[in-house]
Amino acid sequence: MTFMKTLEKMTIGSRIRLLTITGTLLFALLGAGYFYGYVVTSDVKQDEARFEQINQTVQQIRASVLRVRTIERDFINDPDEQKLLQVAAEKAGIEAEFERLNGLVQAPELAALSDEVKANIDTQFEHFSNIQALVEQIGYSEEEGLRGSLRSAVQSAEEKVNAANLDNLTVKILMMRRHEKDFIIRGGEKYIGRLHDRVTEFNGLLSESGLSAGDQSQISGLIDGYKSRFDAFSESKSALNEQIAVLDADFESLLPKVEELAAQAEQGAAAAVAKLNQVNQLVLIVSFSIIAVATFLILGAGLIIGRSISVPLQRLAENADELGEGKLDIEIQPDQSKSEIGVLTRALEVFHQNAMRVAKLGEEEAIRQQEVLKRSKMMEDLQSSFRSVVGAASAGDFSQRVDVDIPDPELAKLGDNVNALVDTVDRGLKETGEVMAALANTNLTVRMEGDYQGAFLQLKNDTNRVGDRLTEVVKQLRTTSRALKTATSEILSGAN
Repeated sequence: MTFMKTLEKMTIGSRIRLLTITGTLLFALLGAGYFYGYVVTSDVKQDEARFEQINQTVQQIRASVLRVRTIERDFINDPDEQKLLQVAAEKAGIEAEFERLNGLVQAPELAALSDEVKANIDTQFEHFSNIQALVEQIGYSEEEGLRGSLRSAVQSAEEKVNAANLDNLTVKILMMRRHEKDFIIRGGEKYIGRLHDRVTEFNGLLSESGLSAGDQSQISGLIDGYKSRFDAFSESKSALNEQIAVLDADFESLLPKVEELAAQAEQGAAAAVAKLNQVNQLVLIVSFSIIAVATFLILGAGLIIGRSISVPLQRLAENADELGEGKLDIEIQPDQSKSEIGVLTRALEVFHQNAMRVAKLGEEEAIRQQEVLKRSKMMEDLQSSFRSVVGAASAGDFSQRVDVDIPDPELAKLGDNVNALVDTVDRGLKETGEVMAALANTNLTVRMEGDYQGAFLQLKNDTNRVGDRLTEVVKQLRTTSRALKTATSEILSGAN
């Protein structure tokens, strides 16, 4: 009630401004809610995009690790330089992906796991570098490295034995080659021992072969060289197998870490998407809530302020209708406020009081009012007649006159004056026209004879002066013509 009373004391402009300010504040609140939602969703969207990039980067690292593993196995089985170049390219790619990942990761747990995976991958590359060195030492093919020198040594021994035509020694050499192949294919210390036994047996048979001491020493030196090269080869091969086992163990321990890193990245991306959806839903709910509250408040404020204006105005309109219908026994609710409605209420009350006083004036006032209406009607009729006469005169028709059959002497006199003016103009123009027409027909005797004043008197004098002047000119022309005629006759007579 206090709020309604306060509203009733306010002007309509103030109420409208209050409604406008209320609506502006509510829309500002709506804008603030939208801005808050925009800021929150922007941050969450950035997190979601960051986790998506993390997930893509980790998946790329995972794929690169698997490719490196395949290339390493291929290199171990069939070594060549092209595979080393592929491993180097994959290593550079992995390092670049980890640099990108370090710039994206913010969570300490994920950063620690990323560092651990990177350290394991670096360890794996170090072990593969050891394998690469051992493979290069052993030789990429049978003609290179230890394998090449081993083959060269045994072939030299075979040639010497074959030249001596010692089949039992040749068999021992073939058995050595078989143990060599078994070791290369299967590995195992037993094949090394067996090859050593065959060398011992070969040396025993060589001493009983009957060859010269020089040939025996040369063949024995070749076999001992073959044995020492095989020992170096077997040592490198064993070291290579150990490094391959270490590399396999590295991969077995690395792969779960990579999978764990990928899983955490996927979980982070999924969590970011879920959070984004949750924030979007929350922002949507808050936005609709603010819109609903703003709409309710604006409608409520508009309804209250509108009713504070419309209800008093409707009451005043009803009172005015009743006064217009002559109902003077009405009650106008007083309103002493400074608002427009208060002003209208007090004005209507004054009108009500005046109407009541007018009603008390009686028949005399009513008669006077009738006279006023009657005079007003005469004025309207006279004005209509004036318009007709003036309009016709403007069109050159001076035959119409103002109707002066009016009971009011003053109005009748006004009509007579207008008619006299039209008569004067009509008469003056007619006489002027008659004089001009006569002059045009060479009749110089016609003059304006009317009684005029002012401008029409000037017109009369000027017109008559034109006629007089033309008459003098004509007389002079006639005199000159007669004189010219006489002179011509005299000249003609003298000539004769």
